[in-house]
Amino acid sequence: MIIKKLFDQKKALLLLALCVLTAFCANAFGASRLADNSVGRLAGSTNGSAGSADTNLANLLIPATFDSPSSVVFNNGGGAPTIMYVADTYNHKIRAVTLATKFVRTIAGNGVYGWADGIGANARFNTPTGITIDSTNTNLYVADSNNGAIRKINIASGAVTTIIGKNCSSVPTAGNNFAEAGGCFATLNGDAYAPEAGPAASFAVPQNLIMSYAAPCNPTSGCLWVTDFNGTLSVV
Repeated sequence: MIIKKLFDQKKALLLLALCVLTAFCANAFGASRLADNSVGRLAGSTNGSAGSADTNLANLLIPATFDSPSSVVFNNGGGAPTIMYVADTYNHKIRAVTLATKFVRTIAGNGVYGWADGIGANARFNTPTGITIDSTNTNLYVADSNNGAIRKINIASGAVTTIIGKNCSSVPTAGNNFAEAGGCFATLNGDAYAPEAGPAASFAVPQNLIMSYAAPCNPTSGCLWVTDFNGTLSVV
């Protein structure tokens, strides 16, 4: 993977105009709500309280809950989407909402922040804030902010791998003594951004990302546009 730095600015640009977990942009059946600016709850707490529960199939009256979800993306079915994927930031999870039933399930992460590749609940994230999907509905890509990483999730298996990261250490070293949440040790400035190729590439605090197949990206494999809290907009 190669990171190319496009430009700097005071704060990274937001690439996505995102819907929160309501039906402001689309209800469970894909119908637009923008015509009358109405808001309907698709999933989540009924009283504004945070939580991490998936849908309780034994008692559907108990709502699934989230904790500061930051972004969403829909699957690409060629027609109306059927699944919404959610970066559930403070639960350190990636969730899926089936739009027809409004059922919520966790596909990766276990609610404990950290850094670990693995399958499903064996993987760990640290405040994931951005999420996107490829054109074939094969992989999700996650901006794992406090790990300074871009993670990939195979949707079918739930396997999580790291494609760009700052090679976090669980122990401090000389000149590398600032412990970010989750045991990721970086410099005090936190500037681990490196627009390089392969293992040398890294981000500081990636905020959001989107998959694109339009020029200048490869029309087959696509590329990721990534915003970083350090004020950069990059392409991977």
